[in-house]
Amino acid sequence: MPLRDEAEEKLIQSTEVSLALTGKTPGEIIHELQVHQIELEIQNEELKKAHQDLEDSRDRYIDLYDFAPVGYFSLTKETIISEVNLTGANMLGMVRYKLLNTRFRTYISLGNQPLWDSFIFTILNHNEQQTGEFELIRKDGAGFSARIEGIRVEKIDGSIQVRIAMSDVTQCKRVEKDLRESEKRYRMLIETLNEGVWVIDKDSITTFVNPRMAEILGYTAQEMIGKSLFSFMDEQGQRICTQNLERRRQGIKEHHDFEFLKQDGTMIYASLEATPIIDEDGVYRGAIAGVADITDRTYAEKALHESNQKLRLLTNLTRHDILNQICAVKLLQDMALDTSDPVKLQEYLSRTLETANLIEATIGFTREYENFGVVSSGWQRIFPIIESAKTEISPGSITIHNQIPESLEIYADPIIRKVFTTLMENAIRHGKNIQNIRFLSSEFEDTLLLICEDDGIGITDEEKDRIFDHGY
Repeated sequence: MPLRDEAEEKLIQSTEVSLALTGKTPGEIIHELQVHQIELEIQNEELKKAHQDLEDSRDRYIDLYDFAPVGYFSLTKETIISEVNLTGANMLGMVRYKLLNTRFRTYISLGNQPLWDSFIFTILNHNEQQTGEFELIRKDGAGFSARIEGIRVEKIDGSIQVRIAMSDVTQCKRVEKDLRESEKRYRMLIETLNEGVWVIDKDSITTFVNPRMAEILGYTAQEMIGKSLFSFMDEQGQRICTQNLERRRQGIKEHHDFEFLKQDGTMIYASLEATPIIDEDGVYRGAIAGVADITDRTYAEKALHESNQKLRLLTNLTRHDILNQICAVKLLQDMALDTSDPVKLQEYLSRTLETANLIEATIGFTREYENFGVVSSGWQRIFPIIESAKTEISPGSITIHNQIPESLEIYADPIIRKVFTTLMENAIRHGKNIQNIRFLSSEFEDTLLLICEDDGIGITDEEKDRIFDHGY
């Protein structure tokens, strides 16, 4: 039926229009019709604008739908693809229309198909959104990783539809894999370092140590985690550490040596390279330190220092002894030149030979210098040491009594032999009317006394205060 005929038919059937026009003049009726015509034209313009807005909105929706960064698929409950956007089609490497009416399952990798079946079953039997990750196959056979989010939707006609959003996470997976491998290499490096690694938080609580760090202190790594840094040091170390941590809080990185307390109670020397951990807001979050055990090196340095001290002392003593003996040789030589008595000449020559033997013995003792710094302190038998020291002196008529028990041992440095030699030489040189030198031992409570005494004139009171001064 033509549009005009349909309108006239409706007009005839309409009582409202007939009543509205009853009693009106033709001019009034024409005016009403003209107003009504204008209203219709305005309505028509509004309808055209609304129609255009709808088309624009539809176009925007289509653009958003088709060119969204994720693929959108609408599936039947049998997982047949009924709708797909351009992004989804591009992900699978296919033209969109060729994907329609195909089963989505065919694009799931063979190994992931059972997982997909379980995923779809869960969606169809639950109202909540489900998420899963799958390996898919493109048309060209290349695989890629995708994260799929799906939900069941019931349409107006009662049919069930599955809507899914698919994101390509291949690059993310690759980055995650690279990150895991990097972390694995980093952890392997940290765990196999010959240097300890120690991490604390802002409250100085241990959050990480590598196996080497735990080994240095005699713990396992698990035993150290959660413990305060201060529990691994003595009181003096805690005071020093408090000052060091304040510098970490100020962002100061530094290298320093430190003493730590091991689990067995012994102390170790360590060299630290400490660095503060500062977050992006500039807030102190803790510190990390590389720790090297330098205990052996420190003891070696101390031993070297002590050896140098001993060598300087022995050199001074030996030089002093040899110079004294050389003076004696010169004196005997002068006396021999001045006498014409054959008996005295023989005596002077004999004493000169004796003094020369003493010089030789003194020089022979210097061979033991080679052991200083190599041979450390140890248990020494005193009786044979004194007997050996006696060979370096010329006692003349003086009797030396060694009354030390032959089995007596003390913990001492090998240099102690020179101590006994010096004691005897000083007694002989300064004792004047001395006849006897005696070595003996005595125990007093828990103390062992080694005694050297003689029957000479002794030491004056004013000299006793100076006797242990260097160079006296």
